[in-house]
Amino acid sequence: MKEQLILLYEVQQTDSALDALKKEYGALDPGNAEKPAYDEAKATYLVAKKALEATNAEILDAELELQTVIKKRSDEETKLYSGKVTNPKELTSLTEEVAMLQRQRERFDENMLVLVETRETQQKTEAQTKHAAKAAKAALDIKQKTAMERADILKAQAHVLSAQRKAQSAAIPPDLLKYYEAVRANKGGVALAPVVDGKACGGCRMALPNTVVARLKLGFERVQCDNCGRMLILREKVKE
Repeated sequence: MKEQLILLYEVQQTDSALDALKKEYGALDPGNAEKPAYDEAKATYLVAKKALEATNAEILDAELELQTVIKKRSDEETKLYSGKVTNPKELTSLTEEVAMLQRQRERFDENMLVLVETRETQQKTEAQTKHAAKAAKAALDIKQKTAMERADILKAQAHVLSAQRKAQSAAIPPDLLKYYEAVRANKGGVALAPVVDGKACGGCRMALPNTVVARLKLGFERVQCDNCGRMLILREKVKE
């Protein structure tokens, strides 16, 4: 049967591996830069899309108004040249009305030309921003997919290690395990340090008294470094 310190050191190795997984999991990037870039690109596209829709609506209204003016001018011209109106004053009024409608049509034509040119520019902007938003979304999707896939792998590995840790700790006395966990929590995850070069603590690198090393060689289980307080184990008994 393995010595309890050796078992405890194996638990520590498993705990360290779990810590490494947790650290990597916490550092996973689900698109921290890509998400705001996509949000901005999407917002820009929606603004361009809304502007284009507004111009299309304005063009539609202008076309309806223009058709109304054209029809009214046509009706007035028909009346003017039909020969049915003979009153000079009424003829003058009709002539002025037709001229006014012609000027109104010309203004509508000019406005329509401006609107059409505006729409062409907006269509290009809308297409460009839509493409940019799609590209940004694709970049975000890739980043999120990569992070999720890696997260699944890390979770699976953590599950295996957790089961391994449970099996390892089952053979360790509860009080010793509790003591180890308390020390580990206060010592940066390293509760059990091997003796290096036969005379120094592997945790703080401070020289150990000969009596401390001697106690370890005699098989004492709770031998601590006087400097850092970590539990000690002979290096030859552990697998790095």
